[in-house]
Amino acid sequence: MQWLFSLCLAVFYVALRCRYIHSIGMLLALYLVSFNVVGMRT
Repeated sequence: MQWLFSLCLAVFYVALRCRYIHSIGMLLALYLVSFNVVGMRT
């Protein structure tokens, strides 16, 4: 599960760096974060 969190951080960082895919990266990062939180709660 830790690799998923690392991947999320990587996507978030890339999204901040590349403004061309900023919105797509943010949506993907938020999706991974929410999925990770839900997976931890259950």
